[in-house]
Amino acid sequence: MSHAESDMITAEKLCDDTVSDIRARIFHSQQAAEKAMKAVIAASGRRPEWTHNLTVLEDDLPDGCSTGVSSEDIATLTGYETTSRYGNVVLKKEDADAALDIARTVMGSMRSSL
Repeated sequence: MSHAESDMITAEKLCDDTVSDIRARIFHSQQAAEKAMKAVIAASGRRPEWTHNLTVLEDDLPDGCSTGVSSEDIATLTGYETTSRYGNVVLKKEDADAALDIARTVMGSMRSSL
């Protein structure tokens, strides 16, 4: 979970409107959510899937554990893992803000599950 916390801190510090900050903020938001979900799965005694797909990880969360966000939000954040780094998709500050909000909610839910 400490790795997830580190990514969240980084995402929160990247608030400029530059393209590089927007992409980095989205990437670190996705990574924070991914690592938090993997921490909960690992804490339940299971080995997390080797994947960046948050939908797969969501399905592997222990019974009664929720991300606190919709499946659509999880899918959106999943899509950012590669598009924020390699894609030629135009990402806006609004996308980065939404990604951070989703990640904050997931982080809060995962913290309360530990």
